[in-house]
Amino acid sequence: MPIDSSTMTFTSTDGVTTFNVANARGYQGSQGAQGSKITSAAMSGTNTVFTMSDSSTVTLLDSRGYAGSIGAKITSGSIDSTGDDITFTLEDASTFVVTGVRGYDGSQGVRGLTGAEGAQGFRGYLGSIGAQGSQGYVGTQGTQGLQGIQGVQGHKISGAQMTGVNAVFTMTDSTTFTVNNIRGYGGSIGPSGAFAGVGYNGSTGYNGSIGATGPTGSTGFTGDQGPRGYAGSQGPAVNAASISGDNLILAFDDATVADVNAGNVRGPQGTTGNVGSGSTVTVSEINSGGTISEIQTGVTTLRFDTDSGFDVTDLGSNAVKIGMNSTFKTIQVAGQTNLVAVGLDTLKLVAGSNVTLTTNSSSNPQELTIASSGSGGGGGGGSPNLDGGFANSAYGGITSFDCGGVT
Repeated sequence: MPIDSSTMTFTSTDGVTTFNVANARGYQGSQGAQGSKITSAAMSGTNTVFTMSDSSTVTLLDSRGYAGSIGAKITSGSIDSTGDDITFTLEDASTFVVTGVRGYDGSQGVRGLTGAEGAQGFRGYLGSIGAQGSQGYVGTQGTQGLQGIQGVQGHKISGAQMTGVNAVFTMTDSTTFTVNNIRGYGGSIGPSGAFAGVGYNGSTGYNGSIGATGPTGSTGFTGDQGPRGYAGSQGPAVNAASISGDNLILAFDDATVADVNAGNVRGPQGTTGNVGSGSTVTVSEINSGGTISEIQTGVTTLRFDTDSGFDVTDLGSNAVKIGMNSTFKTIQVAGQTNLVAVGLDTLKLVAGSNVTLTTNSSSNPQELTIASSGSGGGGGGGSPNLDGGFANSAYGGITSFDCGGVT
């Protein structure tokens, strides 16, 4: 039912029949008063209350939607190192990207005050440098066998001549050998020239032309190669070698051949080991009371006195072990003052009555023999009788006896 100007056209349901109604449009009405506008809105429970410009209100009931389900939480986020996007990862492993979130670079902050430098700690004591192991000797180079004497060279051909059809070769040792039938076959004679008939006393006919030269005989066979010279006898073999200074002297199993000096065969001296790092150390003595004496500074090498019982063992890997052999510092005698060794001290043994002390410094180990040198009281020159002459007595009332080391 379209309207064109003020005429209204009606179309029937069959889509074919139409009819028009003239002046169907009414007059334009006057403009209505302007309605009030919404100036604000607020939620009241599940309702929305709108306040109009004329202070009236309109309430839209149950306008609050249902609470949405709780979305997955963000578990991590990373910002593109070259772009401005942040990629967030949710707890359900899904991701989403927020673009253009990188802020402008902030201006550099004011540099903070530099803190005061702490006091420097004390340097720890420097450990002593371990003794450097001596360098091992460089092994001598193995002896090289002499070259065998070269075999005698075979004889060469010094000359050759033809004898008939054979070639006779002469060697440098004046021997000869013959290669038979070495000359090539002679060429065939060319045909005779035509002979002119005798004319009547006529002029002599022309001489016939010379027949063609026969073909050159084929080249003779190459002579056989001379026989190989005899193999030289084997030279004498080396059966001994010795070093004289830096030279190798070779001796042979043939007494008629003089020894040969093969020259300097000692290998070059090994490189010197690296010098230990670090500074020097200070060495001093200290007694049990804590008194320090004999201070030696600038020390780089420590040497241990084997006569004092020290020994040094190479443990490998630039490490050594310093050992102290078994020693006795204090000798105790019941009821007597202790004998205390001081450094490299000497113990003197004094023979008592009827006791002899005999030393043997050539034995290994060295020996000290303690023996009785006379008879004691009672008894006929045998061991001293300690029982006082009473059987099973407590040594005749003697509770102690010092026999000067005699047992």
